[in-house]
Amino acid sequence: MRDTLRIVAERYGRFDMEEAYRLCRVFGIGTEKRIFSLSTGQNTLLKLVYGLAVDCPYKFFDEPVLGLDPINKELFYRELLKSYERRPCTMVLSTHQIDEVAHLVERVLILHDGRFLVDDTVENLSRTASAVSGKKAAVEEFTKGKQILARSSLAGFCSVVVKEPFSEKERAAAEQKGIEITGVGLEQLFISLVKPELPKEEPDPSDAEKKPDSEMKAEGQPQEDTLGTGSEKGPADTPAGPEQQNGEPADETEDEETPQKGELAHDTEQR
Repeated sequence: MRDTLRIVAERYGRFDMEEAYRLCRVFGIGTEKRIFSLSTGQNTLLKLVYGLAVDCPYKFFDEPVLGLDPINKELFYRELLKSYERRPCTMVLSTHQIDEVAHLVERVLILHDGRFLVDDTVENLSRTASAVSGKKAAVEEFTKGKQILARSSLAGFCSVVVKEPFSEKERAAAEQKGIEITGVGLEQLFISLVKPELPKEEPDPSDAEKKPDSEMKAEGQPQEDTLGTGSEKGPADTPAGPEQQNGEPADETEDEETPQKGELAHDTEQR
């Protein structure tokens, strides 16, 4: 560990070795240990020591609390503020732990699919984004024409996230209608902005094979009509031939070719 800190100090130049040793003690990292013996959380903490101990105008921390337990997370956030107070600089925290850093940051940038959805101060976002909830009809009427970021409803009640400020007059009108207007946290705002729309479920072709016969018949498939009264033609629907219309049975050999007179005589002679 001591050799590692020395190498880092040589590489960065403006590295506070005394501060680095102090941070190691705060985070419980023994400087006599070898790098390969450190756990995942300790490796993360050691990288944070490098970032906090170096003196530079810009610092970037990418997922800084990944793999840390709640105690070490709190220790890092506390030391981050101390470092900023001691050496003010621009610090960029790239993280998905939005609510954890909400009280630390001054400006928020929300990046999604390669473009910035939000670039604003925390103070302004907290003033403009609001959650409106109440009876569905009243909420929909009250928020008509507003920029809706998210919407959810259940059992006649509705809640929407609105990216617009409300005046005191509007808030008073909402209260009279039984509508509640509350602030929106950064994490809720983030979810509202980047939440993907759920695709509509496609019908499963295999379901048709699993349908009972009664459902298949109901969908208009041919049915056997034993009474001769259905839509499919049965014996009762077959047009009657000439013999059938006179009440006499039809000749089954009617379609066969009638033998010629010579052929009949020849057959009689053979017999």
